[in-house]
Amino acid sequence: MNMLRYAVVVASLALLTGCASLKPQANTVTCETMIMKCHVPEVPPAELEIIPPDAPYDTKLQIILNNCLKIQQENELLRKALEVCK
Repeated sequence: MNMLRYAVVVASLALLTGCASLKPQANTVTCETMIMKCHVPEVPPAELEIIPPDAPYDTKLQIILNNCLKIQQENELLRKALEVCK
């Protein structure tokens, strides 16, 4: 009976001192970046005029200028739509 008691005491001391000598481990927290997509407002594409090949030079230039202004307006609307998502 003394050997059994001795074995229990040794086992319990080994368990207690073994757990007490362990260093606490720091739990690491990992953070993942999450990209949230916002609803981008609809921006209608610019309705560009087609340049007829037989049109006079001044008419072609006027159509090109009008198309350029329409594209600039569309560009401004797209930039405003991007600012909404920032």
